[in-house]
Amino acid sequence: MDANGDVTLGNAAADAVTVNGTTTFANPVTANGAVTLGNGNDNITLNAGSGVISASGDKIENVADPTAAQDAATKNYIDNTVLGGVVGPFVQLGPAALQTYTGANPLIRLNETGGGTPNLMDLRTAGTQHLLLTNGGSLTVTAIEGSPIGGTTRSTGAFTTLDANGAVTLGNGNDNITLNAGSGIISASGDKIENVADPTAAQDAATKNYVDNGFVRLGPASAQTYTGANPLIRLDETGGSAPNLMDLRTAGTQHLVLTNAGALTATSIQATPIGTTTRSLANVTDLDANGDVTLGNAAADAVTVNGTTTFANPVTANGAVTLGNGNDNITLNAGSGVISASGDKIENVADPTAAQDAATKNYVDNQVTSAAWALGGNSAPSSNIFGTISATDIDIRTSNATRMTVGSGGGIGINATPVATTKLAIGTVDPAGGIGLGVNMTGTTTSTGIKVTNVGASGTNDAGIAVSSSAAGTGTGIRIGGGAG
Repeated sequence: MDANGDVTLGNAAADAVTVNGTTTFANPVTANGAVTLGNGNDNITLNAGSGVISASGDKIENVADPTAAQDAATKNYIDNTVLGGVVGPFVQLGPAALQTYTGANPLIRLNETGGGTPNLMDLRTAGTQHLLLTNGGSLTVTAIEGSPIGGTTRSTGAFTTLDANGAVTLGNGNDNITLNAGSGIISASGDKIENVADPTAAQDAATKNYVDNGFVRLGPASAQTYTGANPLIRLDETGGSAPNLMDLRTAGTQHLVLTNAGALTATSIQATPIGTTTRSLANVTDLDANGDVTLGNAAADAVTVNGTTTFANPVTANGAVTLGNGNDNITLNAGSGVISASGDKIENVADPTAAQDAATKNYVDNQVTSAAWALGGNSAPSSNIFGTISATDIDIRTSNATRMTVGSGGGIGINATPVATTKLAIGTVDPAGGIGLGVNMTGTTTSTGIKVTNVGASGTNDAGIAVSSSAAGTGTGIRIGGGAG
């Protein structure tokens, strides 16, 4: 020790200085030469407390690949597990060896605002919280390497363990600094290691910048198998203020969004833009669209649907529609509804053969207008009938004028209204030689023109033929013989 208070331990470079006990440096420690901590078998602990452990922008070289969860990752570990394999073992960060990312923005970013936004990260096992990153940027870890972490806890040990309350500087900017824990570990005591250069060699420590600017790969490598029951990635959010679950962009342009309500929006599929009224897809096995769907982009395009197709809403086709390939059965099932032709014709229908087949114009015209009518009635009796089962009259018309009516009560009227008590009612006869009932007896020998039987068989007022004349008339009631016609 000299007069200025400087202390020199050893008088030669080869001198070994041993301090048994804990050494505390109240002020920053500066070493101008190479510094070696540990003898190759000791644990070396860097404990910055609420401060940081800074590498001053230099690389930390010759780091062993990590094994424990809180070990520092090496470039080799990142490249071979994050880029070439899996982490966790299922989320990979960073590009493959032959890929380059030149974007200015990170590929994954969680951006939240507002007092109601949830924590950015909350890692738990069996319901116990272990790592929490709040939306305000506060990171809380319960333990590192099995040792609880508190606000003022410091770990100390033998002399080879360095516990400094102030800033610690190792090296003068030109020295190599070796942290040699041998079979032990090098612990950052839960603090950040800042100002680290991006890695170049496989065993260099990885930086946040190196990881953030890499790609993200999900899923195991080809030689790995995942047998877990839970999804590899799950985002659970509740509340109206929860952000979108996914928002993928390039150069600030949004391409794919998954909202917290489950709505998925994409700008294009297979390089074809998607709008509110246009959808364009290639071969698909399951198409579910809430908006309009267009199949084919040209009139000559053929669209084939293999399987049963159900339309929940009305289907409108602006062009010609062909159902079936010529060999298929086509069923129109309206249930309790109706099948409407919207006032249009249904053309090119085959003539019916079964009772419930649709009738064609050709079939109806031939049946109704042919000389031999096929009259089957309502129940197809043994003889053909022409009639109705309803209690309505049947009119026979010519020139749209009623000539004869069969009344529902049983009477027949010829140019007259039928009366139920009159079997045959004949209307007014033409006064100029008209005949109400004409019977041609020409060539007969034993025929009867009009025959009335059983007159008086049951009553006293029966009349075979009753003739009444008007008081003002001069006509004859009955004239037998003579007379033309």
